[in-house]
Amino acid sequence: MAPLPEQRTIASFLDRETRRIDALIDNRRRLLELLEEERLAVIAQAVTKGLNSNVPMKDSGESHIGYVPAHWTVIALRRVLDCRSGDSLANRGFERDATDECRTPAVGGNGTLGYTTEPNSPGGTLVIGRVGAHCGNVHLVLEPCWVTDNALRVTWRRPIHPPYIKRLLEGIGLNRIANRNAQPLVTGSMIKAELVPIPSQAEQENIAAYLDNEEDRIDRLNQIEMRAIKLLQEYRSALITAAVSGKIDVRGQAEHKEAAE
Repeated sequence: MAPLPEQRTIASFLDRETRRIDALIDNRRRLLELLEEERLAVIAQAVTKGLNSNVPMKDSGESHIGYVPAHWTVIALRRVLDCRSGDSLANRGFERDATDECRTPAVGGNGTLGYTTEPNSPGGTLVIGRVGAHCGNVHLVLEPCWVTDNALRVTWRRPIHPPYIKRLLEGIGLNRIANRNAQPLVTGSMIKAELVPIPSQAEQENIAAYLDNEEDRIDRLNQIEMRAIKLLQEYRSALITAAVSGKIDVRGQAEHKEAAE
């Protein structure tokens, strides 16, 4: 064990260096939060204002939506889609990882939970978390799946572009309408009562494609920040280990720091 004065020097060095690294990590985490805010803002802008800023606008009548392109239709979601609860799934016939027998994704409010033997919903199903921390989350599942009873599954009343509806529901924020009792809850009736702007099928497809590209861009930036955080955390751990094991001599660095100050 190092002499007490050297222990104090090491502790002082590590306090200073870990504070600096922790501040860098906090900055990176804040950037992740800002990227998520940007993602939601880009979606909300596209699904309520469209991609052409020069078209005439009209008041939607909904304060959280504001003005929308004049040629869009503002209707209740009940005219476009229907929602009903998923089904409970017994532990028998359920695996966390896919197997030869259990290949069908079991999907809840937080996405894919595991795999089961058969679907209760076709490919292209929209799954919405209906209860708890994940209520209002929206997932588009392209393959046949089993929707669990903590989520809602959506069927269409008219021809519509499912990727656009997913983005629309993300953009209007279904968490906004959740019942805020002890357990947050979103029901099919709540969702169907929402008034939303609906563009033409062609515009729906264009907006969905644009948002896919924007999400890819933001995801790439997210990956850069997450990688930077991981490297900083690894460096922090390695620095502590090297300092307390004597692999680096912090006395000279401490003296250099004091001289610089």
